[in-house]
Amino acid sequence: METFKAILDFLGAISWPVAIIIIALMIRREVVAILSVFRERVRDPRQAVVISAEGITMEAVQVMQAQLEVQRANNQQMNELVRRQIISDTALTDNIPDVLYELADEYFKLSISDWRERVNRRNELAQRMAELALEHHVSRDRLAESGNEALILTLAWLAVSFPEPGDAKRLLSTAPRISRLHVRYYMTLSFARLVEDRLVGPEIVGCILETLTRFETGADKYLRERIMQTRALILKFS
Repeated sequence: METFKAILDFLGAISWPVAIIIIALMIRREVVAILSVFRERVRDPRQAVVISAEGITMEAVQVMQAQLEVQRANNQQMNELVRRQIISDTALTDNIPDVLYELADEYFKLSISDWRERVNRRNELAQRMAELALEHHVSRDRLAESGNEALILTLAWLAVSFPEPGDAKRLLSTAPRISRLHVRYYMTLSFARLVEDRLVGPEIVGCILETLTRFETGADKYLRERIMQTRALILKFS
């Protein structure tokens, strides 16, 4: 009798672990799929994972604001250039230096097979072009009027790093001519920064939303995510 009872106790003790193993085997494909999606989101350099008491989330407004803070923190060198430009007596110029056009050409001709390396290099070129625009006191209006997507990217980069009241209208005037996803991505990010800094009047919020809708045509998953986050930020601050 005692032996029989011991056997029952043993079976009862292992029943739950066995059941869990069986369930895990049954849903292993679903678990692998979920983990795969999560891994891709984490590996994306433009994503941020928010870990809180409620669990792991990627809440749009939190992600956007965190990324904008990172962008601010990464511009120490350019902050000095802006300071020099502000205290300088040199007036803004409509002249775009040859070196800036050379970098723009390099941006257009860039051919790197690895996606991550390609995006990193494009970002490096964009920041360098923004630095040169500051060094040479190039007018932001001139960048907008150039019709050159690399120079418009320069304007977008400046708007994210050092936003000015007129940047939203400048960018909106260029939006219909923008086809490159990388440029659209930073224009979308710049709209978020301008909205967050209260540099967008209520009369053009609708124009920004319409532009974001146009940008969705042909967008990849990263741009779509950025557009979604920017919309969320606009709703929060409007």
